[in-house]
Amino acid sequence: MQGVLLLWLAAGGDRALIEARAQALELAPLVAGTSSALSLLVLEAPERELPLEVRFSADAGFELLEDRLDWSAVVDPLALQPRLSVPFRAPEQPGEYRITASVDYSVCSEQWCRRKHGEVAWTVVVQAAATD
Repeated sequence: MQGVLLLWLAAGGDRALIEARAQALELAPLVAGTSSALSLLVLEAPERELPLEVRFSADAGFELLEDRLDWSAVVDPLALQPRLSVPFRAPEQPGEYRITASVDYSVCSEQWCRRKHGEVAWTVVVQAAATD
């Protein structure tokens, strides 16, 4: 029975051990057509010698300048908790747009490395431009 329990734990019995710790940073409402950026913060120190991958998907009508990020998009390469940022231009159509990001990275100790995966999301509120 002990072997079965160990196999269950190795196969994901404790999801907290493999879930990525990332946070989508809040974004204030935007005027249609203005430029801004979405930022996310990895809340632990990923292994810098292994890949860091972020893949975005967005509601129809919302276009990011890039839909994939890696270590080259980290704002401060020396930060223990890397922040990544992707620029975009707010759609001309006012409304709420949902953007999700899939985050993958590895954390390592001296004896092991563990791949982590997580999802973060933003709701971007786009307001109509003021008319004179």
